[in-house]
Amino acid sequence: MELIKHGLWVLRRRWYVPVTVFALVAIIVAVMSVGAGVKMTATTTLFLRSPDSDSSSSAYQGDLFTRQRGLTYVDFVQSPELARKVIERLSLPESPGELIAKTTASIAQDTVLLQISVTDPDAQHAADIANGYGEEMAAYIAEMENIRDPDIAPLAVQLAPAQADAAVSSGMGPTFLAAIGLAAGVLIILALLWLLEWLDPRVRSRREVEDLSQAPVLATYRSLDGPEAAASAQGSGRRHTVEISDADLQESGRTGRLAVTAVSRIESAESMIVVVGSRERAVEAVADVLRKAVAERGRDVVVEVASADIGSALTAEAVARADAAIVVVSGPETRTRLRYVVRELDLLSTRLIGTVVTGVRQADTPSGLYR
Repeated sequence: MELIKHGLWVLRRRWYVPVTVFALVAIIVAVMSVGAGVKMTATTTLFLRSPDSDSSSSAYQGDLFTRQRGLTYVDFVQSPELARKVIERLSLPESPGELIAKTTASIAQDTVLLQISVTDPDAQHAADIANGYGEEMAAYIAEMENIRDPDIAPLAVQLAPAQADAAVSSGMGPTFLAAIGLAAGVLIILALLWLLEWLDPRVRSRREVEDLSQAPVLATYRSLDGPEAAASAQGSGRRHTVEISDADLQESGRTGRLAVTAVSRIESAESMIVVVGSRERAVEAVADVLRKAVAERGRDVVVEVASADIGSALTAEAVARADAAIVVVSGPETRTRLRYVVRELDLLSTRLIGTVVTGVRQADTPSGLYR
């Protein structure tokens, strides 16, 4: 279930990826559909007979002659003159060049059978053209062989006319192309989303923040720019605090759940907390809430703020004086930046009691995915 929610959150955050991919796929499929589509191939078979003979020797020579001439008859099918005869016979709209482009011929192996095939989107049209070639072929061969005696039997006889219902389909139709495009688009989208998430340096869940900081997330805010923003959010009726780690402390006072949770983690001996973060207004807002909580509870705890540049002397001195620290993670923060802050706190021997995440929206999942 969490994996599904994670996927939906990624899709919402990176909606431009599927939109762009599917748009490109639609364009490619449309372009391919123009020149593609299902084609039907109809075939007619002609028997090539040898010249009449009176002896077995003459019959053998005649059969050999026919086999040798068969390849020449295959070339006849590509003749523009024969194509014009077929066009005139069937009153076809195609030009000789277009008709030749969709017509092929071959000799069946070790036979004297000439097969003429025509490919067209319309099976009936393909069969009609193939039969037209079959009917014109005998006269054309006689013309080319200069046979003028009408008593001589034709050298090519149509043995099996082409049938529309026997036509063989080939190619890819628009529906098939669309299905392939859809499947390819989904795979590309998944690969791109995975790659973008893998390359994204930012922390993407409450669990990841807690693993990197080795401290609990005290609160998660969608917006936390300062006390005025918080007051405005409460006045408009919107929930300013989205999530808090300690469920038993949700019944908090006027200073908010963050303050109650954070102060409850401060030991009595501790006298100073430092709030560290890269966004100044968010850090000040968190510090202001903590000060109010400390005052209401009568605790002798000082709350100070410091920038995330712990490497500077001024910030390092403030952090070193503190007994505990809270890190404000904004944006969300990059993993590298959060690791750096946590490492510097450890080097300065300042205990990290928790983090506050701002500027994110948390999903209701076990890992607390951030949007």
